[in-house]
Amino acid sequence: MLPKLKCPVIAIEEHYWDAELASHFTGIEAGRPGETQRRLDDLGALRLKEMDDAGIDIQVLSHGAPSARKSEPTSRSS
Repeated sequence: MLPKLKCPVIAIEEHYWDAELASHFTGIEAGRPGETQRRLDDLGALRLKEMDDAGIDIQVLSHGAPSARKSEPTSRSS
């Protein structure tokens, strides 16, 4: 591992999946099989351990595709 930098390391293109939002996806968009899905669902111990192992201090998370843009307008938050 690289030596610890004096400034925070920020990962800016990290993804997760919200179970409620993802429950509206169908077909190939309905999930990522196996380990990929487990990692997308994890916002706790595994993600934090892997951040520590990689020397990442902060992650900027965004919902993985297709996100809310595929939902019906009536189900979107205002």
